[in-house]
Amino acid sequence: MAKKYGIEVHHKDDTPGFRESYDTEEWFESEEERDKKIQEYYDSENQPLSPKDQLIENELGESGDFDITTYSKIEK
Repeated sequence: MAKKYGIEVHHKDDTPGFRESYDTEEWFESEEERDKKIQEYYDSENQPLSPKDQLIENELGESGDFDITTYSKIEK
């Protein structure tokens, strides 16, 4: 059986009254594909926000609502 390379995405929502967490997995045929995708995730998180998105982010941050997403490389 061929080795598979994946990304485990852990989602954690700390919104008061609606706290939940769950994991999802994405699988790829090669390590290079997986590494490219995980880099895209990291790059998208570090992009500057538009003024509209910044206002939304500020409102959510002040009300205590936020979603934490972490990525891990996995293999099988």
